[in-house]
Amino acid sequence: MSNYFFCNEMIAYIPRSKKGSAMSWHWIKKFLKDEDGPTAVEYGVMLALIVMAVIATVKNLGTETGNSFVNSGNAIQNAMGS
Repeated sequence: MSNYFFCNEMIAYIPRSKKGSAMSWHWIKKFLKDEDGPTAVEYGVMLALIVMAVIATVKNLGTETGNSFVNSGNAIQNAMGS
């Protein structure tokens, strides 16, 4: 078994303990201090919130536009006396 651990673009040498564990505290501390993962998650959350806001706005705009056409049609119909 290899002592190298592959994780995305990072290759780390992880010494094995007597019980065969491939994890080391040094690697765990390094992983927790790495800020690339949380930054990507934060961007994902922001993107999700922006998409939700855009969908809500477009839905509301569509509803208001539909109501406007109905009101205009009713006004034209009433003006023509039908």
